Amino acid sequence: MLSPPYLFEFKNVAFSYDGKGRTREVLTEFSLKFQGGSILAIIGPNACGKSTLLKLAAGIEKPDSGTVTYANSKRPKVGFSFQDTDASLMNWLNVGQNIVFPMGSEAVEKARDRPTEAVFQALEGLGMQDLPLNRYPYELSGGQKQLCSIARAFAGEPELIMLDEPFGALDYVRRQAAAIAVRNRITRSNASAVLVTHSIEEAILVGDSVLVLGPGGDRVNWVAVDLGDMRSSKTLVSTEFERIRRCLI
Repeated sequence: MLSPPYLFEFKNVAFSYDGKGRTREVLTEFSLKFQGGSILAIIGPNACGKSTLLKLAAGIEKPDSGTVTYANSKRPKVGFSFQDTDASLMNWLNVGQNIVFPMGSEAVEKARDRPTEAVFQALEGLGMQDLPLNRYPYELSGGQKQLCSIARAFAGEPELIMLDEPFGALDYVRRQAAAIAVRNRITRSNASAVLVTHSIEEAILVGDSVLVLGPGGDRVNWVAVDLGDMRSSKTLVSTEFERIRRCLI
Protein backbone atom coordinates (compact mmCIF):
# COMPACT_ATOMS: atom_id res chain seq x y z
CA MET A 1 0.00 0.00 0.00
CA LEU A 2 1.41 3.38 -0.99
CA SER A 3 1.87 6.04 1.70
CA PRO A 4 -0.07 9.29 1.25
CA PRO A 5 2.03 12.08 -0.35
CA TYR A 6 3.51 14.80 1.80
CA LEU A 7 1.24 17.77 2.44
CA PHE A 8 3.89 20.34 3.33
CA GLU A 9 7.63 20.41 3.86
CA PHE A 10 9.99 22.66 5.83
CA LYS A 11 13.55 22.85 4.50
CA ASN A 12 16.25 24.52 6.59
CA VAL A 13 13.74 27.00 8.02
CA ALA A 14 14.93 29.76 10.35
CA PHE A 15 12.58 32.13 12.16
CA SER A 16 13.08 34.84 14.76
CA TYR A 17 11.03 37.48 16.55
CA ASP A 18 12.11 41.07 17.08
CA GLY A 19 11.05 42.65 20.32
CA LYS A 20 12.26 44.82 23.20
CA GLY A 21 15.35 45.84 21.27
CA ARG A 22 16.62 42.34 20.61
CA THR A 23 16.08 39.39 18.32
CA ARG A 24 15.04 36.00 19.65
CA GLU A 25 15.72 32.99 17.45
CA VAL A 26 12.85 30.50 17.54
CA LEU A 27 13.78 28.05 14.78
CA THR A 28 17.20 27.34 13.31
CA GLU A 29 17.74 25.18 10.21
CA PHE A 30 14.52 23.29 10.88
CA SER A 31 13.41 20.60 8.42
CA LEU A 32 10.26 18.47 8.43
CA LYS A 33 8.18 16.61 5.86
CA PHE A 34 4.54 16.16 6.91
CA GLN A 35 2.64 13.25 5.42
CA GLY A 36 -0.93 13.94 4.36
CA GLY A 37 -3.83 11.99 5.85
CA SER A 38 -2.34 11.89 9.33
CA ILE A 39 -2.31 13.80 12.62
CA LEU A 40 1.00 15.04 13.98
CA ALA A 41 1.13 16.05 17.65
CA ILE A 42 3.96 18.36 18.75
CA ILE A 43 5.09 18.72 22.35
CA GLY A 44 8.01 20.58 23.91
CA PRO A 45 8.95 23.36 26.33
CA ASN A 46 7.69 26.92 26.10
CA ALA A 47 9.19 29.07 23.33
CA CYS A 48 10.63 26.12 21.36
CA GLY A 49 8.71 27.07 18.20
CA LYS A 50 5.64 24.82 18.37
CA SER A 51 3.03 27.51 17.63
CA THR A 52 5.38 29.16 15.14
CA LEU A 53 5.47 25.95 13.09
CA LEU A 54 1.67 26.02 12.78
CA LYS A 55 1.68 29.65 11.64
CA LEU A 56 4.47 29.05 9.12
CA ALA A 57 2.70 26.03 7.64
CA ALA A 58 -0.58 27.99 7.43
CA GLY A 59 1.11 30.94 5.72
CA ILE A 60 0.39 33.33 8.61
CA GLU A 61 4.13 33.86 9.17
CA LYS A 62 7.03 33.77 6.70
CA PRO A 63 10.42 32.19 7.43
CA ASP A 64 13.54 34.36 7.68
CA SER A 65 15.29 31.80 5.51
CA GLY A 66 14.64 28.33 4.18
CA THR A 67 11.43 27.23 2.46
CA VAL A 68 7.94 25.97 3.25
CA THR A 69 6.53 24.10 0.25
CA TYR A 70 3.26 22.31 -0.41
CA ALA A 71 2.15 19.31 -2.42
CA ASN A 72 1.26 20.36 -5.97
CA SER A 73 2.76 23.80 -5.14
CA LYS A 74 -0.55 24.83 -3.60
CA ARG A 75 -1.24 25.56 0.08
CA PRO A 76 -4.13 23.38 1.29
CA LYS A 77 -7.31 24.87 2.71
CA VAL A 78 -6.50 25.48 6.37
CA GLY A 79 -8.69 25.56 9.47
CA PHE A 80 -7.05 27.07 12.57
CA SER A 81 -7.88 26.95 16.27
CA PHE A 82 -5.76 29.68 17.85
CA GLN A 83 -4.38 29.52 21.38
CA ASP A 84 -5.51 33.07 22.21
CA THR A 85 -9.29 32.97 21.84
CA ASP A 86 -9.74 36.50 23.20
CA ALA A 87 -7.77 37.84 20.24
CA SER A 88 -9.06 35.45 17.57
CA LEU A 89 -12.83 35.45 18.22
CA MET A 90 -14.90 38.41 17.01
CA ASN A 91 -16.76 39.96 19.93
CA TRP A 92 -19.36 41.60 17.66
CA LEU A 93 -20.37 38.24 16.15
CA ASN A 94 -22.32 35.54 17.95
CA VAL A 95 -20.91 32.04 18.42
CA GLY A 96 -22.56 30.65 15.30
CA GLN A 97 -21.22 33.51 13.20
CA ASN A 98 -17.74 33.07 14.67
CA ILE A 99 -17.80 29.39 13.75
CA VAL A 100 -18.53 30.10 10.06
CA PHE A 101 -16.31 33.20 9.89
CA PRO A 102 -13.67 31.41 7.74
CA MET A 103 -16.36 30.73 5.12
CA GLY A 104 -16.84 34.42 4.32
CA SER A 105 -19.24 37.30 4.86
CA GLU A 106 -22.28 35.63 3.28
CA ALA A 107 -22.07 32.66 5.66
CA VAL A 108 -21.59 35.02 8.61
CA GLU A 109 -24.65 37.12 7.67
CA LYS A 110 -26.85 34.03 7.24
CA ALA A 111 -25.97 32.90 10.78
CA ARG A 112 -26.83 36.25 12.39
CA ASP A 113 -30.35 35.40 13.61
CA ARG A 114 -30.17 31.60 13.90
CA PRO A 115 -27.59 28.86 13.40
CA THR A 116 -27.33 27.66 9.81
CA GLU A 117 -26.62 24.26 8.31
CA ALA A 118 -22.98 25.32 7.89
CA VAL A 119 -22.75 25.92 11.65
CA PHE A 120 -24.17 22.49 12.45
CA GLN A 121 -21.88 20.84 9.89
CA ALA A 122 -18.85 22.37 11.61
CA LEU A 123 -20.12 21.11 14.98
CA GLU A 124 -20.94 17.62 13.75
CA GLY A 125 -19.48 14.88 15.92
CA LEU A 126 -17.63 17.28 18.24
CA GLY A 127 -19.96 16.80 21.23
CA MET A 128 -20.71 20.51 21.61
CA GLN A 129 -24.50 20.37 21.79
CA ASP A 130 -24.41 22.64 24.87
CA LEU A 131 -22.49 25.44 23.14
CA PRO A 132 -24.72 28.57 23.24
CA LEU A 133 -24.73 29.52 19.55
CA ASN A 134 -26.59 32.83 19.92
CA ARG A 135 -24.37 34.27 22.66
CA TYR A 136 -21.36 36.49 22.07
CA PRO A 137 -17.74 35.70 23.02
CA TYR A 138 -17.74 38.18 25.91
CA GLU A 139 -20.62 36.19 27.44
CA LEU A 140 -18.71 32.89 27.35
CA SER A 141 -16.42 31.10 29.78
CA GLY A 142 -12.84 30.38 28.74
CA GLY A 143 -13.75 26.77 27.99
CA GLN A 144 -16.72 27.76 25.83
CA LYS A 145 -14.49 30.12 23.85
CA GLN A 146 -12.09 27.27 23.17
CA LEU A 147 -14.90 25.02 22.00
CA CYS A 148 -16.05 27.76 19.62
CA SER A 149 -12.50 28.12 18.29
CA ILE A 150 -12.21 24.35 17.76
CA ALA A 151 -15.52 24.22 15.87
CA ARG A 152 -14.43 27.13 13.68
CA ALA A 153 -11.34 25.15 12.63
CA PHE A 154 -13.69 22.60 11.01
CA ALA A 155 -15.87 25.13 9.14
CA GLY A 156 -15.93 24.67 5.38
CA GLU A 157 -14.25 21.25 5.43
CA PRO A 158 -10.56 22.25 5.47
CA GLU A 159 -7.88 19.86 4.23
CA LEU A 160 -5.43 20.79 6.99
CA ILE A 161 -6.49 21.59 10.58
CA MET A 162 -4.13 23.46 12.91
CA LEU A 163 -4.84 23.11 16.64
CA ASP A 164 -2.76 25.32 18.93
CA GLU A 165 -3.29 24.11 22.51
CA PRO A 166 -7.04 23.84 21.86
CA PHE A 167 -8.10 22.12 25.08
CA GLY A 168 -6.16 24.08 27.73
CA ALA A 169 -9.13 25.92 29.27
CA LEU A 170 -11.34 22.82 29.60
CA ASP A 171 -11.81 20.76 32.75
CA TYR A 172 -10.24 17.27 32.74
CA VAL A 173 -13.37 15.32 31.78
CA ARG A 174 -14.41 17.75 29.02
CA ARG A 175 -10.83 18.01 27.80
CA GLN A 176 -10.52 14.25 27.37
CA ALA A 177 -13.89 14.00 25.62
CA ALA A 178 -13.07 16.92 23.31
CA ALA A 179 -9.69 15.44 22.37
CA ILE A 180 -11.30 12.10 21.46
CA ALA A 181 -14.09 13.81 19.49
CA VAL A 182 -11.64 15.98 17.56
CA ARG A 183 -9.40 13.00 16.77
CA ASN A 184 -12.30 10.93 15.48
CA ARG A 185 -13.84 13.81 13.50
CA ILE A 186 -10.54 14.42 11.68
CA THR A 187 -10.20 10.71 10.96
CA ARG A 188 -13.73 10.45 9.53
CA SER A 189 -13.23 13.51 7.33
CA ASN A 190 -9.90 12.24 5.90
CA ALA A 191 -8.33 15.60 6.75
CA SER A 192 -4.80 16.13 8.04
CA ALA A 193 -3.96 17.93 11.26
CA VAL A 194 -1.19 19.27 13.46
CA LEU A 195 -1.79 19.55 17.21
CA VAL A 196 0.37 21.57 19.59
CA THR A 197 0.02 20.63 23.25
CA HIS A 198 1.91 20.48 26.54
CA SER A 199 0.17 17.22 27.48
CA ILE A 200 1.90 13.95 26.60
CA GLU A 201 -1.33 12.02 27.15
CA GLU A 202 -3.26 14.37 24.87
CA ALA A 203 -0.60 14.09 22.17
CA ILE A 204 -0.82 10.29 22.21
CA LEU A 205 -4.63 10.26 22.36
CA VAL A 206 -5.00 12.52 19.30
CA GLY A 207 -1.89 11.94 17.21
CA ASP A 208 -0.70 9.33 14.72
CA SER A 209 2.81 10.39 15.64
CA VAL A 210 4.35 12.62 18.32
CA LEU A 211 7.23 15.01 17.65
CA VAL A 212 9.15 16.24 20.69
CA LEU A 213 10.94 19.55 20.19
CA GLY A 214 13.71 21.17 22.20
CA PRO A 215 14.99 24.77 22.15
CA GLY A 216 15.50 26.17 18.66
CA GLY A 217 13.23 23.56 17.15
CA ASP A 218 15.76 20.78 17.73
CA ARG A 219 14.19 17.35 17.41
CA VAL A 220 14.43 15.41 20.66
CA ASN A 221 12.23 12.46 19.77
CA TRP A 222 9.70 11.23 17.20
CA VAL A 223 7.37 8.37 18.15
CA ALA A 224 4.77 6.61 16.02
CA VAL A 225 1.37 6.08 17.66
CA ASP A 226 -0.33 2.86 16.57
CA LEU A 227 -3.59 2.91 18.51
CA GLY A 228 -6.06 2.50 15.67
CA ASP A 229 -7.91 5.13 13.68
CA MET A 230 -10.77 5.76 16.13
CA ARG A 231 -9.97 6.50 19.78
CA SER A 232 -12.02 6.26 23.00
CA SER A 233 -11.58 6.60 26.75
CA LYS A 234 -10.41 2.96 26.73
CA THR A 235 -7.41 4.04 24.66
CA LEU A 236 -6.03 5.84 27.72
CA VAL A 237 -5.81 2.63 29.77
CA SER A 238 -4.42 0.36 27.06
CA THR A 239 -1.03 -1.30 27.39
CA GLU A 240 0.16 0.29 24.13
CA PHE A 241 -0.80 3.77 25.33
CA GLU A 242 1.32 3.29 28.44
CA ARG A 243 4.23 1.95 26.38
CA ILE A 244 4.19 5.04 24.15
CA ARG A 245 3.88 7.35 27.15
CA ARG A 246 6.99 5.81 28.68
CA CYS A 247 8.87 6.42 25.42
CA LEU A 248 8.08 10.13 25.70
CA ILE A 249 8.74 10.88 29.38
